[in-house]
Amino acid sequence: MKTHARFRDADPVGILFFARAYELAHDAYEDFVRSLGFTYREWFENETWGVPIRKSECEHLRPIKPGDEISVSVKIENLGESSFTTSYSIASAGQPASEVKLTHVFMDVKTKKKMAIPSNVRSRLEAHQR
Repeated sequence: MKTHARFRDADPVGILFFARAYELAHDAYEDFVRSLGFTYREWFENETWGVPIRKSECEHLRPIKPGDEISVSVKIENLGESSFTTSYSIASAGQPASEVKLTHVFMDVKTKKKMAIPSNVRSRLEAHQR
Protein backbone atom coordinates (compact mmCIF):
# COMPACT_ATOMS: atom_id res chain seq x y z
CA MET A 1 0.00 0.00 0.00
CA LYS A 2 1.33 3.45 -0.89
CA THR A 3 0.09 6.77 0.42
CA HIS A 4 1.59 9.92 1.89
CA ALA A 5 1.51 11.66 5.23
CA ARG A 6 -0.99 14.49 5.31
CA PHE A 7 -0.85 17.76 7.21
CA ARG A 8 -3.73 16.61 9.44
CA ASP A 9 -1.74 13.50 10.43
CA ALA A 10 1.03 15.43 12.16
CA ASP A 11 1.41 16.31 15.81
CA PRO A 12 2.19 19.91 16.87
CA VAL A 13 5.91 19.57 16.05
CA GLY A 14 5.19 18.35 12.51
CA ILE A 15 5.85 14.63 12.94
CA LEU A 16 3.34 11.91 12.11
CA PHE A 17 1.08 11.42 15.16
CA PHE A 18 2.06 8.11 16.79
CA ALA A 19 -1.41 6.53 16.59
CA ARG A 20 -1.50 7.08 12.82
CA ALA A 21 0.86 4.08 12.46
CA TYR A 22 -1.98 1.85 13.70
CA GLU A 23 -4.39 3.42 11.21
CA LEU A 24 -1.95 2.82 8.36
CA ALA A 25 -1.47 -0.78 9.51
CA HIS A 26 -5.23 -1.37 9.65
CA ASP A 27 -5.72 0.14 6.19
CA ALA A 28 -3.08 -2.31 4.91
CA TYR A 29 -4.82 -5.12 6.85
CA GLU A 30 -8.12 -4.38 5.09
CA ASP A 31 -6.34 -4.46 1.72
CA PHE A 32 -4.62 -7.72 2.74
CA VAL A 33 -7.98 -9.32 3.63
CA ARG A 34 -9.27 -8.43 0.16
CA SER A 35 -6.10 -9.91 -1.37
CA LEU A 36 -6.96 -13.18 0.39
CA GLY A 37 -10.19 -13.23 -1.63
CA PHE A 38 -12.61 -12.18 1.11
CA THR A 39 -15.15 -9.41 0.74
CA TYR A 40 -15.53 -6.86 3.52
CA ARG A 41 -18.74 -8.53 4.71
CA GLU A 42 -17.27 -12.04 4.63
CA TRP A 43 -14.44 -10.96 6.93
CA PHE A 44 -15.67 -8.08 9.06
CA GLU A 45 -19.37 -8.95 9.29
CA ASN A 46 -19.15 -12.73 9.39
CA GLU A 47 -22.12 -14.32 11.18
CA THR A 48 -20.06 -17.24 12.54
CA TRP A 49 -16.70 -15.79 13.55
CA GLY A 50 -14.99 -12.54 14.35
CA VAL A 51 -11.30 -11.67 14.36
CA PRO A 52 -10.63 -9.04 17.04
CA ILE A 53 -7.16 -7.79 17.88
CA ARG A 54 -5.78 -9.45 21.00
CA LYS A 55 -2.40 -7.72 21.13
CA SER A 56 -0.77 -4.76 19.41
CA GLU A 57 2.74 -3.35 19.41
CA CYS A 58 4.36 -0.47 17.60
CA GLU A 59 7.96 0.66 17.42
CA HIS A 60 8.75 4.06 15.92
CA LEU A 61 12.14 4.12 14.26
CA ARG A 62 12.27 7.52 12.58
CA PRO A 63 9.95 10.48 12.08
CA ILE A 64 7.58 10.88 9.16
CA LYS A 65 6.72 14.43 8.14
CA PRO A 66 3.65 15.66 6.26
CA GLY A 67 4.19 15.25 2.52
CA ASP A 68 6.47 12.23 2.90
CA GLU A 69 5.52 9.26 0.74
CA ILE A 70 4.71 6.21 2.85
CA SER A 71 4.64 2.54 1.89
CA VAL A 72 3.26 -0.24 4.05
CA SER A 73 4.09 -3.91 3.55
CA VAL A 74 2.29 -6.78 5.29
CA LYS A 75 3.38 -10.28 6.19
CA ILE A 76 2.03 -13.11 8.31
CA GLU A 77 4.56 -13.50 11.08
CA ASN A 78 2.93 -16.29 13.05
CA LEU A 79 0.00 -18.62 12.44
CA GLY A 80 -1.35 -20.48 15.46
CA GLU A 81 -4.36 -22.71 16.05
CA SER A 82 -6.79 -19.87 16.81
CA SER A 83 -4.74 -16.74 16.15
CA PHE A 84 -2.35 -15.14 13.71
CA THR A 85 0.09 -12.24 13.91
CA THR A 86 0.60 -9.78 11.09
CA SER A 87 3.54 -7.42 10.91
CA TYR A 88 3.50 -4.14 9.05
CA SER A 89 6.62 -2.34 7.92
CA ILE A 90 5.90 1.34 7.40
CA ALA A 91 8.60 3.04 5.34
CA SER A 92 9.20 6.63 4.35
CA ALA A 93 11.67 7.54 1.60
CA GLY A 94 12.62 3.87 1.45
CA GLN A 95 13.69 3.86 5.09
CA PRO A 96 11.91 1.91 7.87
CA ALA A 97 9.91 4.37 9.97
CA SER A 98 7.57 2.23 12.10
CA GLU A 99 6.98 -1.46 12.73
CA VAL A 100 3.51 -2.57 13.85
CA LYS A 101 2.49 -6.06 14.98
CA LEU A 102 -1.13 -7.09 15.45
CA THR A 103 -2.28 -10.43 16.82
CA HIS A 104 -5.83 -11.40 15.87
CA VAL A 105 -7.76 -14.24 17.48
CA PHE A 106 -10.70 -16.03 15.91
CA MET A 107 -13.75 -16.15 18.13
CA ASP A 108 -17.22 -17.61 17.84
CA VAL A 109 -19.54 -14.60 17.60
CA LYS A 110 -22.29 -16.29 19.60
CA THR A 111 -20.24 -17.63 22.53
CA LYS A 112 -17.44 -15.01 22.42
CA LYS A 113 -14.95 -17.86 22.95
CA LYS A 114 -11.85 -18.43 20.89
CA MET A 115 -12.11 -21.00 18.12
CA ALA A 116 -9.83 -22.70 15.63
CA ILE A 117 -9.09 -20.75 12.48
CA PRO A 118 -11.59 -22.03 9.86
CA SER A 119 -9.84 -24.28 7.32
CA ASN A 120 -10.76 -22.09 4.32
CA VAL A 121 -9.21 -19.11 6.09
CA ARG A 122 -6.14 -21.01 7.32
CA SER A 123 -5.24 -22.20 3.81
CA ARG A 124 -5.35 -18.62 2.49
CA LEU A 125 -3.27 -17.30 5.39
CA GLU A 126 -0.71 -20.10 4.94
CA ALA A 127 -0.30 -19.13 1.30
CA HIS A 128 0.81 -15.65 2.44
CA GLN A 129 3.02 -16.73 5.32
CA ARG A 130 6.69 -15.87 4.84
